[in-house]
Amino acid sequence: MKCSCCDVILTTQEATRRFKGSGEFVDMCGKCLATIDGEVSYTKGNTEEEDEYEDEWEGPSGWRDS
Repeated sequence: MKCSCCDVILTTQEATRRFKGSGEFVDMCGKCLATIDGEVSYTKGNTEEEDEYEDEWEGPSGWRDS
């Protein structure tokens, strides 16, 4: 799954975040979500599974959401 804003591949945690009010998936990477973080409420994603892309993708500028 990819970020709906910048099109980077989402980690497992990013891909499983949901908005608290609607229950819909956030579908945004950590960097993009940070731009609206104070305006929305969301649940943290499921991090129990190992993320197959975690070590491979660092985004267009080398940043990583932790």
